[in-house]
Amino acid sequence: MIPGYTGFVPLRQNYICKTYAETCRDALSEFNQEQAKRLHNASADLSFPVINSVPDFRPRRSNSPLIALSKDPAPYKAPDPWKPPGSPYFMEDSSPHKYFISGFTGYVPKARFLFGTGYPTITNKALIQFSKEMKAGPASLQKYSLQEEDSSNLPLIPTIYPSKTGLLPSYTGHIPGYRFQYGHTFGKLTHNALGHTASQKNAGAIRLS
Repeated sequence: MIPGYTGFVPLRQNYICKTYAETCRDALSEFNQEQAKRLHNASADLSFPVINSVPDFRPRRSNSPLIALSKDPAPYKAPDPWKPPGSPYFMEDSSPHKYFISGFTGYVPKARFLFGTGYPTITNKALIQFSKEMKAGPASLQKYSLQEEDSSNLPLIPTIYPSKTGLLPSYTGHIPGYRFQYGHTFGKLTHNALGHTASQKNAGAIRLS
């Protein structure tokens, strides 16, 4: 090794009071001797029981390449092959696979107004509602609207904007019209956030005060 080499040199820490090249040469010489001795002892330990049990035993070296057993082997068939579950649209509502995985960029019907949970949960609820509407027929689509929505057809999700109470002061999400209101507590200003405009809220807050 020339001076300036920054790699590891085995056993060099045992040699001092010499130049760098001399200490490296002595350390590598000792290391090679130990490696040869270790390999010799390992081979002797492996051959000892074989020689004593079968004195005439000579290990046969395999010829390479090996000869194929068959020129036309049969294809492997798994006893329980995996089958794709199919499209989530056609699965039963009780199926645990009725959802889209996170990262799906396609359109999911009825998922636009669902939020506050994970993507698989949102798509599962949306697909369940969509399948129920499709089974009920086209005539039933008219009764599903944002103002009048049957809660039995839509799985329950946490309400973001309650109509009878205000929001908690720790809520950091968007509140329609809240940025233009002031002079009252957070609970009063966020009461029925989706039911009134900012002017109606201010008029109601004045009457309450």
